[in-house]
Amino acid sequence: MAPKILSSLMLLGLIASACGRAPVGTLPSPSPDASATAEVSPTTEGTPTASASASASPTATPKTIPNSTPGTSLPTPSPTYGRLGITAPAFHAGEVRIAYADVTFTASGGKSPYAFSLSSGALPGGLTLSSAGAIFGTPTAAGTFTFGVQVGDALGGKASTTGSINVANYLSGNGTCIKGCSVESLCRDVCGTYAKPTGGVAPLTYKYSTLPPATTFGWPALAGQFTTTGTHSFTVTVTDSLGANTTVSATFNVFAHISLKYGTPPGGAVKTQYIYTTYYSGGYGVPTVSILKGSLPPGLRTTVDSSAKTVVISGIPTTPGSYTFYLRITDQSPCGVGYNCYFQTSLLTINVK
Repeated sequence: MAPKILSSLMLLGLIASACGRAPVGTLPSPSPDASATAEVSPTTEGTPTASASASASPTATPKTIPNSTPGTSLPTPSPTYGRLGITAPAFHAGEVRIAYADVTFTASGGKSPYAFSLSSGALPGGLTLSSAGAIFGTPTAAGTFTFGVQVGDALGGKASTTGSINVANYLSGNGTCIKGCSVESLCRDVCGTYAKPTGGVAPLTYKYSTLPPATTFGWPALAGQFTTTGTHSFTVTVTDSLGANTTVSATFNVFAHISLKYGTPPGGAVKTQYIYTTYYSGGYGVPTVSILKGSLPPGLRTTVDSSAKTVVISGIPTTPGSYTFYLRITDQSPCGVGYNCYFQTSLLTINVK
């Protein structure tokens, strides 16, 4: 019998193996905790799955499904922009023919990029405003120019401001004594004017050659008085703050100061012809004579003879007495009316009997 039983058992084992099951005798006994449950996890739609129930099959480790927390999508806040503003630069003076040092408007607030444009008025000829806000170029016309500038940003905002630029003519000396100026020694220093400058932007710097004796440099006139007769020439080079320069040549022909060679006038008598002659030298043109701080005896007068270079007091006295006065002779200065030179005597006296 034993061999038959063993054969039967082996046959059952082969059948069970063919059906994918182990013989019953080989399975472990289920424990009280044999029922395994799967973790409840939300699906992508947020619907949880049911727990798995225990079976007679061997306990399998459930797959772990990661937790998924539904998220809240917050809107991205929009950036805020400050109020668009524009600031004008400090404008410096310009000069015709001299490149204008760039100045630039600046913008604040709003949203870049910014674009600048001319909104009113006009820039000086030769200058340009770029879209980046820079003013540049070389002025071609002098004057004062006022204008408005506007800036726009990427949001369509606009802001504006104003500006003003002064443009001077190119520096010029306009020498007035290039061919020579006649001046009188020991005369007024105003006669030392040698130029009529125009244009340029201060401050100015100067370089000059040897000046006439006893004079000191000034622009556009020498200071002091000419003390030495003769011809004196010099040059002056002037440079302004923007680099423009001009050179002026000047020649002064200095002649002697006018003067009288006078003595003590003789006495006179009533109803008797009287004559007193004195000579003058130097000066320019036909001089005039005047009586200061006193008077001549009644009946006398002064005359000038420019060909003989004499001053004559003559006539017939009518009233006896002692008459004191100052005699002044004034020439015609080439510097112009009001700048004439003169010579004045000491106190003179004519006694009439």
